[in-house]
Amino acid sequence: MDNVDIDTKMSQIVSSEKRFYTVKQFSDYIGSDILSKASIYLMIRRGQVPVVQANKRILIPARWVYQFCNSAAYKLVTYDEK
Repeated sequence: MDNVDIDTKMSQIVSSEKRFYTVKQFSDYIGSDILSKASIYLMIRRGQVPVVQANKRILIPARWVYQFCNSAAYKLVTYDEK
């Protein structure tokens, strides 16, 4: 699948769903046992997560969340048992 198809599908998903996630919503979406709120805030401070600030509220663009999850699905890590 080429990038155009992925972009089209992502646009369809984003247009029919949320536009932004709070840090807590993102953590819940990923699984708080996998990525905690503290880890997400650290990633934000490091510039690894794009954010939009509305007053004091930190919002993460939904498009980025879906792309992050999609790319993570293809990066399988295997460990050798010793």
